[in-house]
Amino acid sequence: MSDDDVLKVRLEAAKAALEWTKQITTLATGTLVLSATFLKDLAPKDAAGAVRVANPEYLRDAWLALAVSIVLGLLYLGAVSSFLSTARDIRDVDIYRGVPRYLGLLHVLAFLVGMVLFVVFAVRNLPG
Repeated sequence: MSDDDVLKVRLEAAKAALEWTKQITTLATGTLVLSATFLKDLAPKDAAGAVRVANPEYLRDAWLALAVSIVLGLLYLGAVSSFLSTARDIRDVDIYRGVPRYLGLLHVLAFLVGMVLFVVFAVRNLPG
């Protein structure tokens, strides 16, 4: 494989990783914003009209994990962009090492934890 072919493959991988991160960040942001916006409309209310949910700590932790995922996603986008713009050699174009690798892993992990917690919260608050 020539250097040009290697460069093309690595750049395509970087583009795919950036696109995937944008989608995960968008999903995390949407979940956070929409759940916060519509919680009062969907959650059961007590006699006084106050919102009462079962296990609110799951929702709080889900929101926290999703917020962390959003921040890490933005940091990952910046790190990969910086990494690619400062590469001096074809061997330097590898987003799967160093800081971008760990930011990406933590970003996905925080998103998955947030979504699992959110689903657990939703299941525990189903009517009936």
